[in-house]
Amino acid sequence: MTTDGDFIIANTVLSGILVLPLLILWIISFSQAPSRKDPARNGVHWLRIAFPFYLLSLIMTVASDGLYIAIITGNDGTAGLFQASNYLSLISGFLEMMATVFTLVAMVEIGLGFLYIQKGAQSESDANKNAHIVSSGGGSKQYHKTVHIALACVGVVLVALALAVLGKACNAYAVYYRDSTAAETAVVANSGGTDYTAVLDRYMAAIKVARDLGASFDIIVWVIAFPLMGFAGYVVHHARLQAQPSLGATVLLLVATLCWFVRFTWHLAYNAAWLLPSSSSGAPIWFDVVDPLLNAWIFFVVLVLLYVLLARRARGLWSTVQPWMQNQQAPGGAYYQPVYNPGGYAPPGPPVGYVQAPAHNGIYQMPANEQPQMYHEMPQPQNIYQMQAPANPQELYAPNQYVQQYQGHPQGSPSPQISSHPTGSTAVHSSPPPVSTVSGQSGTPPNDLKA
Repeated sequence: MTTDGDFIIANTVLSGILVLPLLILWIISFSQAPSRKDPARNGVHWLRIAFPFYLLSLIMTVASDGLYIAIITGNDGTAGLFQASNYLSLISGFLEMMATVFTLVAMVEIGLGFLYIQKGAQSESDANKNAHIVSSGGGSKQYHKTVHIALACVGVVLVALALAVLGKACNAYAVYYRDSTAAETAVVANSGGTDYTAVLDRYMAAIKVARDLGASFDIIVWVIAFPLMGFAGYVVHHARLQAQPSLGATVLLLVATLCWFVRFTWHLAYNAAWLLPSSSSGAPIWFDVVDPLLNAWIFFVVLVLLYVLLARRARGLWSTVQPWMQNQQAPGGAYYQPVYNPGGYAPPGPPVGYVQAPAHNGIYQMPANEQPQMYHEMPQPQNIYQMQAPANPQELYAPNQYVQQYQGHPQGSPSPQISSHPTGSTAVHSSPPPVSTVSGQSGTPPNDLKA
């Protein structure tokens, strides 16, 4: 097998190795990362949609590469295999574009979910000081609405571009295969007819349009990556200012947006260096190894980070009380208060004979006979009994002997806190090179779109 074939095999392995982990991740996301009708977890639904789209894209990438390997090994019927490989590559690129759109929406929704918790906690804190503030998080509703409108507009544009790339490239293939077959038949029959050069020129013109549409998709997503990173940084900043328990989860979101930026910077470099220039002779041979790492693998890392973020129970993205949250910090930074049981904190020996003042703000208040000696003034009890020190210290714990009322001391111990452009070979063959997944997708892109 040629050296080019070895690189195609490497591309196939690097793309196909992600299929099984991605499938497992998608299946367990239904149980380990549920939405539970939490208004802060709308991103869960979009991430679940992105998983199967990218999974199918990788499967078709592997199938397209496998057919291309069969072609370069010299098997019979290469014309049919070549067409099948090209069409699978186009569909793979389209599915990856759609997975990109859904993942972008998921990241924005997750960020809005964190703001929902943070703004809600801030509004609740303000409501304690201002009686006219009655709804938690109400101040951010207009902001969320504006972001949703902008996100919907961007999403519509990106989906339209993805459909346009798929439609234009598929039409270019269909017309080429039809006209080239007619031209070859005419040549064989020596009857004149359609000039093959004209057929090829029309094909290349259509493919150029598809390439430009795909590059537009990549440029838009790359530009959006800047405000997306800024948005994630804003979420982390507010979580840190408010000492939110979900600070670690917000950092995962920021890391995911940084990986997103790296991925589409690579897409932009591919478009600028090898796909769009008319003088380009095609991507270098090492592209088939580097592209899966900088495209498919980084996309997989982004999906894993988002899954881990949404699967976290303690200190995760939750705005409602969940069954496992007993003795854990509540959304917004408060702490759930367990039912107070003074017996659980009694000193060794017989029961303590005192009336326990109710705990304040979850702080356990120690009995007076356990308090350390303090020399500042303490509130004096209204009823004072003249007592002599008992001969036996155990008499201090005699039940029902003394009743003391006291003001709890602040020093008491706290209560427990609850194709990759699956790139085909750039070798020359009788049929026109395949069309690349213009966005740098996994899948053996037709070499025409792939330059």
